[in-house]
Amino acid sequence: PVRFKGKTFIRIGPRKAVASPNEEQILVDKRISSAKTFDALPALESKIEDLSVNLFDTFRSQAIDPETIEENQRPKALQLAALGFYNTKLNCLTNAGLILFGTNIRYYLPGAYVQYLHMNGETLEADVIEHLEISGDLYSVIKQIERIVSNIIKPKLEKISPFQEREFFDYPEWALREIIMNAIMHKNYESNTPVKIYVFSNRIEITNPGGLYGESTESNFPNQNSYRNPIIAGSMKTLGFVNKFGYGVIRAKKLLLENKNPPLEIIFDQKRFVAIIYKRVL
Repeated sequence: PVRFKGKTFIRIGPRKAVASPNEEQILVDKRISSAKTFDALPALESKIEDLSVNLFDTFRSQAIDPETIEENQRPKALQLAALGFYNTKLNCLTNAGLILFGTNIRYYLPGAYVQYLHMNGETLEADVIEHLEISGDLYSVIKQIERIVSNIIKPKLEKISPFQEREFFDYPEWALREIIMNAIMHKNYESNTPVKIYVFSNRIEITNPGGLYGESTESNFPNQNSYRNPIIAGSMKTLGFVNKFGYGVIRAKKLLLENKNPPLEIIFDQKRFVAIIYKRVL
């Protein structure tokens, strides 16, 4: 039995000694959906028509086992609400539902996008190679960012002897990916400022509005993590964009060290979080 919004839910199905991972995820999502974080709050004036039903159905197929989906004949609004994406009292999407599945997100949340800038030099005064504003539902945004990362991460050859060469990368792909996913997950979506990915000739700067949150402090970061957007964080894990909570920055530091990059530089205050990844030193 699970208590949710004053009601007790009991799923009738095959008897199991231990709940499956999908069933555990459902329980977690139901508990998260009652939180007062920004992603759980209603996106006022939004409607169920503002989301892509196909996107939600795809997500649901990854979050919930097929047997449960087949048994669930509830209206779409209740299915969304059970996962924290819809507010049944106000008949509107939550901010998480809008960010994950919305078709017109920036009408409600103007800062819900990623700004990508590639410079031909070390400063913003250099010539611009490429400038993009990446917006849309979260899945589409992340997939486009992954394509950009693949273009940044191009192998090069290093001579180790007169007859031998080995392949290397200026930046380890998974370190860059972890930092970008971290920025999207922890962004303050109330801000009109986007996540920024600025690529310079000697470094990559990733900035997101919103400093450390909750129990995270300057003295215990990155070992202590609190989630500004727990529904979005859980959904990104369901979709496979993050593998383990609270480990992104730690893993990125390890990968940079192994790739012979300078140490990751972190700058933060109450309003922003900046991660600077420096190019590999030969």
